[in-house]
Amino acid sequence: MIGSLTAEEHDSALLALVQLAQSECFPLDLADIAAKNEVRPTSKLHNLHPMMIDGILYVGGRLGNAPVSPGRRHPMILDSRHPLTKLILLDYHHRLLHGGPQLMIACVREKLWPLSVRNLARKVMHECVKCFRANPRSHEQLMGDLPLERVSPAPAFQRVGIDYCGPFELQTATRKGAPVKCYLCLFVCLVCKAVHVEVVMDLTSEAFLAALRRFVARRGRPEMILCDNASNFVGARRELNELHRLFQQQQFQERVSMGAMRDLIEFKFIPARSPNFGGL
Repeated sequence: MIGSLTAEEHDSALLALVQLAQSECFPLDLADIAAKNEVRPTSKLHNLHPMMIDGILYVGGRLGNAPVSPGRRHPMILDSRHPLTKLILLDYHHRLLHGGPQLMIACVREKLWPLSVRNLARKVMHECVKCFRANPRSHEQLMGDLPLERVSPAPAFQRVGIDYCGPFELQTATRKGAPVKCYLCLFVCLVCKAVHVEVVMDLTSEAFLAALRRFVARRGRPEMILCDNASNFVGARRELNELHRLFQQQQFQERVSMGAMRDLIEFKFIPARSPNFGGL
């Protein structure tokens, strides 16, 4: 044959290679389907409900009327232990610009159905030198020891951490008027990780102290409250910058601490970017 390889020749060669690989990997299944049009229950192809077309095993299933390509309706079956399957996945890996295992599996299954393809896809990517060099192992800093408040047993909500989330839109009970913007104040137990939620209508110290009083009335007075200084709001959306500014104000910290002191509650603002202190 003189000239470049055509698409028809490429498809014919793929069908011939798949038929040869199936004859080496599934000889009993091919004989069973040719004899009685089904495989034995102990076969590893039994769940695929295979069917034979022109001497090649295809996946059965219920997608015969789906408006997709014939390869996706009934892909050809391959064994992952055969060298042809590994070469096909390696070719897809290079054609997809060293894509990950999920991308390889999704593209291969448009025509073929390799058995145990996830393990093979991970193996192909692990053996790729370029992928190994492009994904070096990063060094992670070891977190410091947890403080005494998080590791010593205590009743629920005796030592709590506080955080905000939102904003949310709150609809009134009468459903009249526009929704009102509100926030949620989360009280998380430092020991058992229980969560108590209070609705806060605005980002003021008065609203926060009112939520704290409601929490004490429902759960009891805590001995200690840890606040993470709202460092997680840095760089967040525009609505959350107001909350970050509130928590960073010295006047807010002093007012909250004085309000908690009247109830004999120890209020601590932990250092920024220190999840081992709070981080709940």
